[in-house]
Amino acid sequence: MKKKALLTAGMSVLLATAVLAYPVREMVQKTNTMVSAESFGKLAYQKYKDHIEITDCDEYASGEIEIPEMIDELPVTAIASNAFSGCYDIESIILPETITELGEYAFRSCESLTHINLPANIKVLPAFAFFNCYALSEIDLPQGLIEIEKNAFYNCKRLKSVKLPDQVERIGDFAFAHCNALESVTLPDVLTRISSGMFMDCTALKSVKIPESVNRIGSQSFYLCSSLQTITFPSSVKMIDSEALRGCEKLEMLIFACSDPIIETPNIYGSLTAAQGYLGTKLNAVVYGIEDSTVQKFAADYNFEFKLLSELPKEEPPAEEEPPLAPEGSVFCDANGDRKVTSEDAQMVLQYYVANLTKKHPTWYQITGNPNAPSGTPAKTEENEGNTAKEQGSDQDADQSTEKSTDQD
Repeated sequence: MKKKALLTAGMSVLLATAVLAYPVREMVQKTNTMVSAESFGKLAYQKYKDHIEITDCDEYASGEIEIPEMIDELPVTAIASNAFSGCYDIESIILPETITELGEYAFRSCESLTHINLPANIKVLPAFAFFNCYALSEIDLPQGLIEIEKNAFYNCKRLKSVKLPDQVERIGDFAFAHCNALESVTLPDVLTRISSGMFMDCTALKSVKIPESVNRIGSQSFYLCSSLQTITFPSSVKMIDSEALRGCEKLEMLIFACSDPIIETPNIYGSLTAAQGYLGTKLNAVVYGIEDSTVQKFAADYNFEFKLLSELPKEEPPAEEEPPLAPEGSVFCDANGDRKVTSEDAQMVLQYYVANLTKKHPTWYQITGNPNAPSGTPAKTEENEGNTAKEQGSDQDADQSTEKSTDQD
């Protein structure tokens, strides 16, 4: 906390000069309600009349940090700006459900952080909240979340997937920039804009479904998404800003369901010196769109192959999975010996045991055609087959005798 205290002291002069610019009513309210600044274990906090705000954490803290719901009989409701900033060795933070507000840079550069829970009542994820949290690979966002501010997950290099809650309306610039491991993201149907640099340098991202609510694609929004193969712009899109797809080297299909979007040229791919830059670094992507639209004109102007939406390749149904191979000699699950476990094997095994329950005593080979019988079952031998034939003959004689006796009666 010492380094942070020095930084805070250094900033106090700057803050003092800004007092006149700060709304007087809010300043008075804050001053009147704060009671004291105290500590709780490795945490520092400010005490107000009706709540507690966590303001700092020991920079040498490590492992798991759990924040209590109550301190001094007051609910802990807020994490201040920079509260955990630079706590490099913390791996897990447990927040109580009483938390409703997070400050900017709250967890900045928590480089070892792998787990954090976000309470249900958080509505806004502030700017730079998880900036440079390199180890964070997954996070569950609260369903009530409505906004993610700029750079919130900037440089979270191990973040693999994100499912954004249905109510998220706004996502700030560069929110997921440099998330190099991000493979998939689910965007909500109320989002209206893909912000500038939103997925910049997300090199593992292969496809993105942009919801019908989006009307603008920001500049450099998919810049350097070098694994991106397909992208669809829905009918709602009216504007595509410069360099939106620059550096998308593997882009194969650009699908424009929108009829006449404004496409900032020559820079959707970047500089068209080499129209290589405009929608990626190569011009081998096929543009799909509506006939006589600005999209078709764009494709003609910059030498893209153009096809109508009706010519889109149809999705093939997923291939049926091959049944698993049974280990050699595992005859109980692989009755017919083809090393595949299927319903046919199950029927054979059932047939064998039902037949034996009815005293017909067939051999394993007679039912399955597989000479490798499991232990405890008669294999294919002349003696067994002869015995089986005799038993079947005896059964037939017995049945005939029973019928004669019934007829005589």
